[in-house]
Amino acid sequence: MQEILRNTKIGLRLWLIVLASVVTILIVAAIGLLETRDDLLEDRKIKTQHIVNVAHSVVQRYHALAESGEMSETAAKAAALSTIESMRYAGSEYLWVNDMLPRVLMHPIKPALNGKDVSGVKDPAGKALFVEFVNTVKASGEGFVFYLWPKVGEEQPVAKVSFVQGFEPWGWVVGSGIYLQDIEAIFADRLRTFGMIVLAVVAALFGVSTMIRRSITIPLNASTNAMARLSEGDTSIEIEYAQDRSEFGDLANALQVFKINALEQSRLRNAAQEEDERKAERQKVIEALMSLHVSRKVFSEQHQRAKLFLSLLSRHHQMYKWLRRRRNSCPRRFMRLRVRSSNPRRLPMTPQDMRNTQTTSLKGWRTQLIGLAKSSN
Repeated sequence: MQEILRNTKIGLRLWLIVLASVVTILIVAAIGLLETRDDLLEDRKIKTQHIVNVAHSVVQRYHALAESGEMSETAAKAAALSTIESMRYAGSEYLWVNDMLPRVLMHPIKPALNGKDVSGVKDPAGKALFVEFVNTVKASGEGFVFYLWPKVGEEQPVAKVSFVQGFEPWGWVVGSGIYLQDIEAIFADRLRTFGMIVLAVVAALFGVSTMIRRSITIPLNASTNAMARLSEGDTSIEIEYAQDRSEFGDLANALQVFKINALEQSRLRNAAQEEDERKAERQKVIEALMSLHVSRKVFSEQHQRAKLFLSLLSRHHQMYKWLRRRRNSCPRRFMRLRVRSSNPRRLPMTPQDMRNTQTTSLKGWRTQLIGLAKSSN
């Protein structure tokens, strides 16, 4: 059962409480109505018994008069029957008297039965009702008998309960009854009244329960949705019910703390991200500056190499011009130049050696210049 309830939503649990309350109210109402019906029947039976007791006391009074000699027994019986015949209660309810044969001595509604043997009279259910009256009196002196008998002015028999009490000195059975249909009518009227009251109570219960359910489920759903959105990183939500003094207010305040923490964490993340971006920008600037510095250094080196190349080229050109002037101005037969060799001795140079030396010198300068240009590039 607890496992089922744990897997059931709170709104449905509240409806189950309401349903259990309604079922309880209906059960209590049904028991109360049944008890009311029994109380109505018992009340009517007691009233009928009191009426029969009154009629029995009338018979006793006339019997006492006959015993005292003030009246003859026949006159006393006739007076007693006349008095009981005139007695009415609850509008049209009456009493009758029969003897132990059974024979009807007095019936105010059906006088045709007076003086007749009614041992064979039966109701539609087959019950010999007058025989039952006599048997009840013989068994306990008095009692209630249920049977079917038509109402006054009607022919259709309906349920009736009668109280009969015997008067042993004269062998009489005095009885009176009430129709259960009247009790059912009273019960139906009370049932309608009670049903309207129960319906009003149930409607009020449903109304109050709906209000209570909404007061629980709506804030709970709002808090759940807010928590879900906070878990997704949405800090733009508004925390509702934070001003309530109930547990939902405490829950909303806790969510407000979560929201503040989430905002602070978001701010810190943004600040860290901005700091990382600034660091990246600074790193790019530094790398650009370093690249520019290296470029300038390379350019300076290349510039120095170019200057050296130009200087060497100029010196080469000047040397070349000097050598040409020298060769043109001096007679070849008198030119004597000395060159270094692996041999430490200084040997005089012939004109052919002079030409070879000039050619070698020019090639060497050209090779140096080409190598310097390649290294500068």
